[in-house]
Amino acid sequence: MNAPAPIARPPRLPMRDPYAPPRAAIGDHARTPVYTPLQVAAGAFVGGPVGLAYFLWANFRALGKHDAARWTAIAGALLMLLLCLLLPVLPERMPSWPVTLLYVVTGRYVAERFQLTKDAIAVSADHDFQSSWKVFGIGVLCLIASLVLLIGPLLALAMLGVWDPLGFMQVQAG
Repeated sequence: MNAPAPIARPPRLPMRDPYAPPRAAIGDHARTPVYTPLQVAAGAFVGGPVGLAYFLWANFRALGKHDAARWTAIAGALLMLLLCLLLPVLPERMPSWPVTLLYVVTGRYVAERFQLTKDAIAVSADHDFQSSWKVFGIGVLCLIASLVLLIGPLLALAMLGVWDPLGFMQVQAG
C-alpha cells in the first residue's frame, strides 16, 4: 500500500497586526533634519557670528530656499566685516554681551519668522529635529572660526601699527 503524500504547508509568515493601517509610499522617504529657532539661537551663542550665519544658512538649505541661503551667507560675511571694522574703535571697557545678545535674538527671530517653528517641525512629514549635540559641536567649530576671522585681521592691524589695543604706542611716544 502506498502511503498518502504529505500535505504541503505554506511557509510561516511573520505575524502582522490585522488592524494596522496599510503602508503608504508617502511616509517612506527620509525626513530632512532642521534646526529649531532655539537651536539656532544656542548655536549663535556658542558659535558667535559665524555660528549665526551657519545655522541660518543650513536651515534655509534644508528647506530648499537656496536664494535665502545665499543671502544669509552674504549677510554673515558682511557681519564679520562690520565687526572687524567696529572692534578697534569700540571703547575699551565696553562689555561684549550686548553684541552677543543682538545676534542671538536676531538668529531666533529669523528662524521663527522665515523658517520653521518647533511646532511646525514636530508636525511636519518632511522635516525632523536636528541633534542638540550636533548644535553644540558645530557651535564650537564656528566659535573657532569666529575667533580666527575676528582676531586675525585685528592682529594684522596691530602689527601694522594701525591699531594699538594695549597702548604700547602711547608709552613709546611719551
